[in-house]
Amino acid sequence: MASRDATPSIVAGLPIVIATALIGFATLFALFVRVSEPLAISPWESAIAMEAIRAKAGLPLYDATHATHMYGPLLTLSLAGIFSLTGLNLLAARAIFCAVGILLAFLCATIVSRGSRRKYTVIIFALFFAIGWRTNFITFSAQPDATAALLGITAITLYARKRAPGWTLVALALFLSGVFFKQTAAAFALVPVAYAVLFQRRDIARALLPIGIIFLALAMIRFVAPEMFHGMITVPASLTVHWDRGLPAALLMLASFPLLFLAAVSFGRHDLRDVLEQWVIASALVLVPLSIWTMLKSGGGYSSLFPGYLSLTALFAVRVDDWIQGRSLFRNAAVAVAMLGSYFFQFDKTAPLLFTRAADAKYRDAVEVARTLGAGVISPQDPTIAFRANGTIGRSIFFELDAHPEMGDWPRHLPEAITQEIRDTRYVVEAKSYVPVPQFSEALKTAEFRPINVPALTDSAYTIWGR
Repeated sequence: MASRDATPSIVAGLPIVIATALIGFATLFALFVRVSEPLAISPWESAIAMEAIRAKAGLPLYDATHATHMYGPLLTLSLAGIFSLTGLNLLAARAIFCAVGILLAFLCATIVSRGSRRKYTVIIFALFFAIGWRTNFITFSAQPDATAALLGITAITLYARKRAPGWTLVALALFLSGVFFKQTAAAFALVPVAYAVLFQRRDIARALLPIGIIFLALAMIRFVAPEMFHGMITVPASLTVHWDRGLPAALLMLASFPLLFLAAVSFGRHDLRDVLEQWVIASALVLVPLSIWTMLKSGGGYSSLFPGYLSLTALFAVRVDDWIQGRSLFRNAAVAVAMLGSYFFQFDKTAPLLFTRAADAKYRDAVEVARTLGAGVISPQDPTIAFRANGTIGRSIFFELDAHPEMGDWPRHLPEAITQEIRDTRYVVEAKSYVPVPQFSEALKTAEFRPINVPALTDSAYTIWGR
C-alpha cells in the first residue's frame, strides 16, 4: 500500500527533476566552457587585466592622462593580487571570479531555503546558479558583478538581523566594499530603506545609514582623490540613458520570466507576514528598476540586469513550496516549463556567446610577431599583446573611448591620448573583435600606417600596421 501511495508522488515530481537537471547541466557546461578558455572573452576583460598589471607595477590607476575602467578600484586591486601569484593569467582570474559566482548562488539559496523550503534547496540553488543564462554569463567572467552582489547581500543579511554594533559596522564595511567593486552595488544599500518604509514604518534613520556612509565616502573621494571620483562617478554619469527603450526593456525582463508570475499569484493568495519575504520584496522593488536603468545607459546590456534577476529568482524561491506539489503532475509540469522558459528564453542568442572571444587561435603568433618587432609596438585593442611581447603597459582604446564620450556615446574620433600614442610608435597590432572600432582604422591611416603582410597572421583577427 505504501508503495502504491509513493508512486504518484515520484511520477509527479519528474517534471521538476528533469527541469532542474537540464538547468544545472546547461549551467555547468557554460561554467566549463568559460573556465577552460585561456584567452580573453571580451575586449574589456583583457583591458581590465592590464589595469591590474599597472597597479602591480606601481603605476597610477587614476590620473588625467590615463583612462581606466568604469568599475571600482577594488576590482583592479583584486586582479593585481591574483596576478602576483599567477602572472598575467586570465584563466586563473576568471576561475576565481566564477567561484565567487557559485558562492553567491549558494548564499542566496541558503538564505531562502528555510523551514518548509529546505527540501527544495537544490532546486533553488540551480535557479540562482543559472542566472548567467539571462545576463550574458556575467558571473562566469573576470568582472565584479557577482562579487559586488555577494558583498551587498551579505551586508543586507547582517544588517537585517540587528545584531551587536560590531556586526552593524561589518555590514556597513561590506556595503561600501561592494560599491568599490561596482558602483551600482549602492542599490543594495537602498534595500534597508525600502524595507523600513514599506513594512516597518520606523527605524528610518538606521535604514538610511548604509547609503549615507556610501555618500560620505564618495564625497571624501571627491576632494581627496578627484581623478578616482572622475573615473568612478563622473564618467559613468556622463553616459546617455536611452529612456525611450525603458518600457520595452522592462516588459522583456518581466514578461519573459514566467517564474515571476507564479510568485505574484502566490503572494496574492496569502498575507505578507514573513520577514524574509518582506525583505525579498523590498529588494525586488529596488534592484529591478535599477537594473533596467543601468541597461538603458549607453553601452548597457543584459549583464546589467543581474541584480534584478537575483531578486526575481528570490521572489519565486520564497514561495516555491506553494507551487511544487508532491502529487500534482500538472502543476509541477507547469512549474517546470516556467523554470525552463525563465532561463532559456533567449537561448538562441545567449548560447553563441559562450564561444565568442576577443581573440583567436593565433593570439600567441601575434605576440611572437610583436616581440620580433621590438619595443616600439602597441596594441590598444588588446594591450595584453604588447605587454606579453615586450613588457609595454599601454592604453586601452575601449577605456579611452568610454572616458571621453560625446553626447553620452563614444566619440567619432579617437581621444588625443590614444592618438598621441599611435603617433609615437612604429608598429601597431590591430586586434579585431565583435566590437567594431572604425575610429581606430581611420586614426592609423591618418598617421600614415599601412598594413604589413605577415603570413603567420593570415586569416586571423590580427593585423600588423607599420610605417
